[in-house]
Amino acid sequence: MDLIARVPGIKFINEPFIQSVLESSNIVTGLEGALLPEERKLVHVSKEQEGFVRAHLIKNRATKIRGPYAPFNPGHQFFTNRRVLKIVHATALVEWFIKQELPFKYVSLIRHPLTSALSLSKGCPLHVKANLLHPEYVGRYLKPKQLKYCWSVLESGSNFQKCILEWCLDNLPILAAAEMGFSDNLLVTYEELVINPNPMLELICKHCGIERTTEVFDGVNRASASTALDRIAFIENVTPAEMLSISFAEIDSNEAETAFEILKVLQINCYEPGFIMASKRYLSFPGTNRLRYSCDTTVTRFKSPIPNIFTT
Repeated sequence: MDLIARVPGIKFINEPFIQSVLESSNIVTGLEGALLPEERKLVHVSKEQEGFVRAHLIKNRATKIRGPYAPFNPGHQFFTNRRVLKIVHATALVEWFIKQELPFKYVSLIRHPLTSALSLSKGCPLHVKANLLHPEYVGRYLKPKQLKYCWSVLESGSNFQKCILEWCLDNLPILAAAEMGFSDNLLVTYEELVINPNPMLELICKHCGIERTTEVFDGVNRASASTALDRIAFIENVTPAEMLSISFAEIDSNEAETAFEILKVLQINCYEPGFIMASKRYLSFPGTNRLRYSCDTTVTRFKSPIPNIFTT
C-alpha cells in the first residue's frame, strides 16, 4: 500500500476498521457481549449496519482520521483526489465489499503463513475468537469438524500455532473471493511482489487504473512506513531472495510441520511445505522461481497434542 500511496494525488488511509474507529462511526461487530474490545473485529456486516459501513468507506471525512502517515515527511501529499485504504482488521468482508459495487478496486495481498505467524508471535494481539464466535463467519467458511479443530488449536496449541490459525481465518475469505474471479479484485502474493517488483507493480497499477510513476518504482527497495527502525537498514541492504529466506531460519521445523497440518485441515493449499513462493496457480507469473526455505532444526520447541481429526 505504501507503494501505491507514492502516486501523486493519492492519500494513505491506514486501518479504517480498528475497534476505536468502529466505535466512533457507530459500527458494531455483533460480538460486543461476547468479547472484550481488543478481541473484536468486524467479520460480518448485518443488513442494519450496511449503511453505516458504506458511508464509512465512501465518505472521505469518515476515514481520514487514520491517515496518512508522517505529515512532515517530504513525500507527504496535502492535496489528493484518490485514496488507498489498508485494511487488515476486516479481511472477512472482502466479498461483501466487492458485491456492494463500491467505487473501489481491490488488491488482496497474502503472505507466507510461516513468516506471517512469526511476525504475529512477536506481540501482535490475536482475534481468532472473533471469527470462531461469529455464526455468519462460521456458517460461510467452516465445517463443523473444522470449527472443532480450530477450537482445539486455540485451547491446546502453542502461541505460534495460534498465530497460524489467525492467518488461516483471516485469509480464508480472501482466497474464497479469489476463487470467484471478481474482476475488481486482484490477488497478489507478497513474496512475488518482492522477487518481481517491477512487473507486479505494472500489474497493480493497471488493475487500479493509476499512473506508473517513478515514485512508485523508486520505492520498491525501501522499507514500508510500518517497518521497525532496527529492520530498515537490513531490508535495504540485502537481495530480495535473502530478505525472504532469512526469517524462516527463526522458525522451528516442528512448528512449521504442524502449521501445514492446520492449513490442510482448513483446506488451504495456496502455500506448500518447503517453498517460499505460493503455489503456481496463485502466482501472477507462473515462471517465477519458487525458492526453498530452511527452518530451525537445532531447537525442539513445544509441540501441542492437537488432535488430527482428518485422518483420510
